[in-house]
Amino acid sequence: MCNMYVAVALPSAAERCYSGGKGYHVGDDFIGEDGCSICICTTHGSDCNEEPCIDPPHPTEPRLLPVCEYNGREYQPGQTFPPEDGCGQCECVEARGQVRVACTDNNCAPRQCAFRSRLYRLGQEFEIEEGCIKCQCLMSDENQPTVTCGKNRCAISTTNKPKFCRYNYRNFEVGDRFPAEDGCNECTCEGNEHHGPSVHCTEMACMKTTRRTHEIPLCRYNDQVYKVGERFPAEDGCNKCICEANEHNRPSVSCTEIDCMKTTRRPPVCMYNDNVYEVGDSFPA
Repeated sequence: MCNMYVAVALPSAAERCYSGGKGYHVGDDFIGEDGCSICICTTHGSDCNEEPCIDPPHPTEPRLLPVCEYNGREYQPGQTFPPEDGCGQCECVEARGQVRVACTDNNCAPRQCAFRSRLYRLGQEFEIEEGCIKCQCLMSDENQPTVTCGKNRCAISTTNKPKFCRYNYRNFEVGDRFPAEDGCNECTCEGNEHHGPSVHCTEMACMKTTRRTHEIPLCRYNDQVYKVGERFPAEDGCNKCICEANEHNRPSVSCTEIDCMKTTRRPPVCMYNDNVYEVGDSFPA
């Protein structure tokens, strides 16, 4: 039977300590074989602390350092960073294997303006009075946020006369005359130094309009349409009718009421230049 020998590396003369397959010189510190204790190499060998490890990691696995989480970001122990409000300074502090965020409590000036029950950040611009006045949140000379507003851009000047009127999506200067929206009356842009410009229109009773153009009154009779002043035969074929307009410009048909002999057929008539003529009538060409 043959004897088997295992070769073991021994520390050199200069290396006084040996741990985990490595040699160390006097004064070197290193992690003990348990992966947790801290050792130092002395002239008498390795001197290690005897405190037991809590859940010692596997020697082949790296030891993970704790981190601080703040405002969605991670920070290493000892790392400093600004707080969320931008005032003071925070630090990731480690103690006994635990980490926490510690921030200085500086009495910083507020960074927002309170105005009309609303908050505005420093430097923010906003408008009030339906956009007529522009304001901004600024820092005052006393290092306090304050709201500064400009002049009312919509106010009517009392020193200058008004320049224009607004009517039907158009601008008109003071003194201009223009047709009213009904296409019949007339309007004027008026104003003085004490009041803003305004539009004044006549109020005449005009004929009804369609699409802002005059509508021609028409009479409808016996399924036919006739203009005002136009004459045409009555339905009985004997009397004559005319299309007339009353005082309110409403068209109506008026016919003669001659007692004519009833006929089964209408007498022949002539049509010329939109007028009706009986046989024997004379008329200009």
